[in-house]
Amino acid sequence: MKINYEKLLEAFGVDEGEEFLLTNNACKDKFKFEGGKLLWFDKLFNGWQESEIIEVNINELFMYEIEKLPWKPKDGETAWWVCDYGDCVYPFVFSFSYSYCVALLKCGWLFRTKEEAEANREQVLKEMKEVLR
Repeated sequence: MKINYEKLLEAFGVDEGEEFLLTNNACKDKFKFEGGKLLWFDKLFNGWQESEIIEVNINELFMYEIEKLPWKPKDGETAWWVCDYGDCVYPFVFSFSYSYCVALLKCGWLFRTKEEAEANREQVLKEMKEVLR
């Protein structure tokens, strides 16, 4: 049976390469769709493996609950942040090697798009003022 990959992504509400959790009563594992395949994160080997679930029975996937993970930029990806003056948002290239990038991510003050940053501007400024007191 040929699987319509785009419809599967749509049904799960995830994008290509976006990590998510699938849970049932017994376990919770990290998965992602990539290259037309369902991959799961093997904690033992600390890497991504091709999942056999999709080959066994596509209906089995829908027996699990999906839990979306918060967005996290990849190294080299453009992210947006609200400047401490509050009247601007800036794009920059994210890198885990810079502590300020990690701090902004940990605080939830990084955004995928300029529109998301602008929509969250007031909340970020409020939280910044609390930290700076």
